[in-house]
Amino acid sequence: MLKLLFVSKDFGGTKTLVPIGLTAKAAGHEITVVCEGKGAPLWIRAGVEPYFMGSSDFETVPFSLNVPALFDEVKPDAAILEIPYSINLTKSIGLEANIRSIPVVIAQDYWSSLCGLPEVNPSLVLTIDEYAKKIAESQVNIGTPVRIIGNHAVPNLRDYQEKPEVLNILSEARKKFDKLFVYVGGHRDCVEPELKILIPSLEFTPGNWGLIPRYHPKCCNLFDKASGKKMPEIWDNLFEPIASRIVRCNLETSDDLAILCDACFSGISSSMSSALVSGKPAVSIRTPESMALLREVNLEEIPWVALGASRAIEQAQDLSPLLVPPTEEIRKKFRPLDASFAVRAIEELLL
Repeated sequence: MLKLLFVSKDFGGTKTLVPIGLTAKAAGHEITVVCEGKGAPLWIRAGVEPYFMGSSDFETVPFSLNVPALFDEVKPDAAILEIPYSINLTKSIGLEANIRSIPVVIAQDYWSSLCGLPEVNPSLVLTIDEYAKKIAESQVNIGTPVRIIGNHAVPNLRDYQEKPEVLNILSEARKKFDKLFVYVGGHRDCVEPELKILIPSLEFTPGNWGLIPRYHPKCCNLFDKASGKKMPEIWDNLFEPIASRIVRCNLETSDDLAILCDACFSGISSSMSSALVSGKPAVSIRTPESMALLREVNLEEIPWVALGASRAIEQAQDLSPLLVPPTEEIRKKFRPLDASFAVRAIEELLL
């Protein structure tokens, strides 16, 4: 039996670690969970009581954890980390593991995210696809294994179950619209520039379509300092030119909408992978703001564009020519998460 310490923060990273943790537990290993951020409640919903759970935003609501004492008590055989853009517990626990010569396993949910934690030396990297593997291999020490385990945002269509609440929203909306699109916004700095390209583009696009706007969970409670308003409220005002086409819904994630709608628009959201593997078009919105974020992790192109899976727009245009379903060859580039393979890779490293 192995003692595995799981550390997570962001929504996507936690959606990667939870299935791995549950699979490891089912295989007879002991798991301990330390978490914070928006993804933390996912562990509780999965039936795992965290050893420690910090606040949803450590910068707004600070907290502390005695990391050396954590290691002394848990005595983990390995630390399994996800790499969020905003490092906190992940970094301190990864560094402590390195000091103690305890193997660190990094599970990626995005391309090139290793750049977010350059101080920590991993013994194993679990990544999402061939493109991510090549990038990861260029960032770690020679000989460090990099294994492809798939992407949490890619549904396994054989096992995928449509959620009734999503179907209810879409079936009602389809009474009014022939086509339903979803926009998935990510980083707060990117949403407004993306919408200023997308909204006039939709105005140029013929047909009886409706749009479901979705923002990242981390953005939903952010405030604009100048006005005191919540950022989603400010962004919602941008939809005024197409107000009659907007469909509102209050779902936790955007992946199901990306799977079931007729097309997905976004800057750099993983939900585009959900759409593509489901055979739906995904159109990238390239802005200076989103490209600046990608360059922070040494990416020079939007990943889906680099993979040939998506076309990018940089200015307002008719979207009709871009709404082409991906080929089977493109869809095969996106693999669903295989938690069993991830656990086997960890076992091979440690046993």
